Amino acid sequence: MTTVRSHTVLVVDDDPVVRRVVALQVEQLGHRALEANSGRQALALLAEQPVDAVLLDVIMPDMSGLDVLHRIKADRRTESLPVLIMTGLADQDLRLSALGLGAEELLSKPVDRLELGARLRNILKLKTLVDLLAKQSGGNGAGSSLGEQDRLDASSWRALQQALPVPNDTAPVPRVLRLDADGRMATPDGRGHHLSELAADRQGRDRLVSALAALRQGGTQQVEVTLANLGHCQVRLAPVLVPAGLGERRAATVAIILPMTGRG
Repeated sequence: MTTVRSHTVLVVDDDPVVRRVVALQVEQLGHRALEANSGRQALALLAEQPVDAVLLDVIMPDMSGLDVLHRIKADRRTESLPVLIMTGLADQDLRLSALGLGAEELLSKPVDRLELGARLRNILKLKTLVDLLAKQSGGNGAGSSLGEQDRLDASSWRALQQALPVPNDTAPVPRVLRLDADGRMATPDGRGHHLSELAADRQGRDRLVSALAALRQGGTQQVEVTLANLGHCQVRLAPVLVPAGLGERRAATVAIILPMTGRG
């Protein structure tokens, strides 16, 4: 039986009935729901406590949902926070504006419980994987730590989303590693081991080196290799940017390693 981790979801809507209905749906999905009746209250709550996702209405009196979205994505502390825009409007320009500002999902109002569950589940799984970048990855000494100052920017968050495997409750949990632009990992011995050193054979090492080289041309890369201690795996690579101090960004790479059960 799959265990669902409880997350904290902020529901932002000036309509108290809509807000409470959506919050109840979130709670029925097994998560904790926080409520904000305005954009300003939402930003104040985000500054006070950690939240895993935001369900955000567009039309609000004090500050529009797009303004709130812009502030969330412009703040280093919250730029990787998944935001699902809720709107009853069919305005294509508005929807494109929301996506352009970094919204991860769009939900039509009235919010359908099944659709909310599916979209929220996918977004929270993505965030759970990204949060692994802030901790020691994997537990086998081959991971790296990502501090508060190294939060991914919004464009990197979207690139990582595209590289992540499709969520599947029956699949093994992917391992997420953060590398430098050359494919090296920060390891306890200080050597900066290359990702290819995880491969169990020369063919796997060559495939990883080639994929990392191709990554410099843009987009994402995917290869299947046999890794020591993990067996046959799918490795997905995505280029990202992390802060380098004084407003600068530096290139880095995220590797998502997905064990392929029953293969290899």
